[in-house]
Amino acid sequence: MSTSIQLSTGMRNTLLSLQQTNNLLNTTSERLATGKKVNSALDNALS
Repeated sequence: MSTSIQLSTGMRNTLLSLQQTNNLLNTTSERLATGKKVNSALDNALS
């Protein structure tokens, strides 16, 4: 038996915004911890 959760459009947009904010916070925390702007090959070295 599977359970499904349905979100309203507003709730879905809020969730996506929180996830993006969390990703940015993690990136910022990593940069502060290492003191480097580029920490891996996935970072944009040109910016």
